[in-house]
Amino acid sequence: MQNFDFYSPTYFAFGKDTENRAGELVKRFGGSKVLIHYGGGSVVRSGLLGRVKASLEAENIPFFRAHQDIGTRDIRGHQIRCELNAGERQVKHLAQHPY
Repeated sequence: MQNFDFYSPTYFAFGKDTENRAGELVKRFGGSKVLIHYGGGSVVRSGLLGRVKASLEAENIPFFRAHQDIGTRDIRGHQIRCELNAGERQVKHLAQHPY
């Protein structure tokens, strides 16, 4: 294995109605295209995914949605600059795969 340095800053925003700040936060950190990871149907049924999308659209930030069952090869080529996880904890498994 070759030597390397890895820097991975992560910002967590928690709390009531925080999803409505998604666009603001992505813009704040220089995100230009977002990959939204989400799990099962509750994120859609609860309206969470819709609120996140609306927040990104309000800031004119393009996004690509990735359901937990999507293959990582389907993500390649979208020039993702920011990842946003919404919903169930199964989402973390998709986020762990490189693309």
